[in-house]
Amino acid sequence: MGEPESAYDYLQKSLKIYGEGNENTASIYISLSRVYEQQGEYAKEEEALKKAISLYRFSGDLEDIANAYYCLGDFYSFRKNESDAIDCYNKCLDVYTKKGIKDFRLSQYIFSRGCRYYNIEDYENYKNDFTLAFLICRDLPQSDLTELLTEIITGHLKNYYNSKYEGDKSQGFDKWFEECLENQSIL
Repeated sequence: MGEPESAYDYLQKSLKIYGEGNENTASIYISLSRVYEQQGEYAKEEEALKKAISLYRFSGDLEDIANAYYCLGDFYSFRKNESDAIDCYNKCLDVYTKKGIKDFRLSQYIFSRGCRYYNIEDYENYKNDFTLAFLICRDLPQSDLTELLTEIITGHLKNYYNSKYEGDKSQGFDKWFEECLENQSIL
């Protein structure tokens, strides 16, 4: 609600109530990271996200650990630190796929890593991540989110194909994209 100071005060009180070393405390650190981001205190934001990862590891909830790595990846991404962002997204995906879950968040995580690959001009990994995220979304029950993400992915890949792709374009985008999908294996 635009009141980061009040949020900070309540989160600090929550930390005192819960103490250290449990998943409630880890989620408080995730919330604190958002407050620090709003206040422009990026070192504290990074520290809070790393603390959340550490606490979630202690609790053992793989989905929470994956989400915390994803948040840290976004932190690095917003600061144009693509290699650290990719590293966090890789850790996020390693943790998340251990449970064998193929849901919207998995496609979102892969899509985010693909964006980082694009920024460092690693177009092969970018294309692979985007086609994988597309396939996962396509196989999920359709919703506004899955529809939106598949449209975004298709639009990105069409732009890539038209401006950066240096291979054979004689068959057109649709055929190229279909071949990308056929050649991609789902996790």
